[in-house]
Amino acid sequence: MSNIFAYMYSSSRVDRRQAFGDEKSEQNYLTDVLHKSLVLSGLVGGFTEHGGIGKPDSLTLKTEADSGLATEENMGLVVEFKSTHNLPLPMSAVAIVNAYNEAYRLVTQEKWGRTTAWSRICHPIGQLLNYMVENGRRFGVLSSGTRANFLQIQGHGGDAVISISDAFLVGQRNFLRAWAFAHSLGCAQADKLASKSLGWKSSNGEHPTPPAKRTYQGDLPNKTIEEGDEDDVGMKPTDKPSANTASNGLEEVPFEDVERILGVLGYGHNGVVRVAKWHGKEVALKQFDIGKDGYGYYNNEIKGYMAVEGAWGELVTRPLFVSDSWSGSVKFIGLQLGQNPAPGDDNSGWSSVLTSLEGQFGFRHEDADDGNMVFVVDEVTGREKLVAIDLEAHTMVAGVH
Repeated sequence: MSNIFAYMYSSSRVDRRQAFGDEKSEQNYLTDVLHKSLVLSGLVGGFTEHGGIGKPDSLTLKTEADSGLATEENMGLVVEFKSTHNLPLPMSAVAIVNAYNEAYRLVTQEKWGRTTAWSRICHPIGQLLNYMVENGRRFGVLSSGTRANFLQIQGHGGDAVISISDAFLVGQRNFLRAWAFAHSLGCAQADKLASKSLGWKSSNGEHPTPPAKRTYQGDLPNKTIEEGDEDDVGMKPTDKPSANTASNGLEEVPFEDVERILGVLGYGHNGVVRVAKWHGKEVALKQFDIGKDGYGYYNNEIKGYMAVEGAWGELVTRPLFVSDSWSGSVKFIGLQLGQNPAPGDDNSGWSSVLTSLEGQFGFRHEDADDGNMVFVVDEVTGREKLVAIDLEAHTMVAGVH
């Protein structure tokens, strides 16, 4: 493995050291590889990695390399990035198809909840397919910083067939050729996909993946997933939270209400926390990617805030709203924006905050390290106060009211 990566670093002149398991670091690494190997050589257009939350990344057409956001006109190849540990697909296309079909069968026919295989295989594939359909593109790539699988949608409606490739490893012979070739196909496609003709249900409903039954067709060279009858969809996944119950007491808003994404505050095991503009003020926007068991974390975070409602803005940050991404693949909580303690700041009241949460509300913070505190400004007095954040890891202490 080390020899493979040594070859890739030298061949692409990439100096960045990769931190595996960190999605942004892996994406930056692969972006550098593609930029220095393909973009600068003029084989492909620019790489767009700011398509927006819940929207795909993409490689743009060569003639539109200097354009800003990818559009239907200049998008050559839809790309969805995951970190390596969140993309544990089998190496062969046949194994991927078989694993996908089995995980899908357990959910739709056997009436199970989402299994591990569903989260690891069905979700990332379905997320990319949603992006391809919603952007009218037939070619897409599911990639981490270590390998990539290339997908194509052929046909329409009930005749639609999805093909997936074997995994191409970074440093493997033809790795860069596969990217350039797939991009060329994506740019040259004359028949753009018309999403309405497929008859798939909206991805912002109960299913984060296209809900049609899939059956494997053909032998090893085929490597296809064939779309079945939409009416074969079974039960709804059991682990998606009900917005009316889980987020009771919090305003639910369309994601379009978020006026602008201003920057990134940090990265966690749930996703990214960003600074956003909402109703004219800056807020913290915490996202929960369902591909990383985000629904469970989201539910716990909501439960935590509802359990300490009397402490909003006093002992914990004030939750402002909840929302979904346009694709239905990400949940968000908008929160009062705080400031991390700087060197020299007095955070001696941290233990008092934790004690008060447990003593007054029966809420025991189970992730109370120094990174989960911020200073917020009291809206009445204008003074700063230390409060807790990241409430998803908690225990409710019995006997405390």
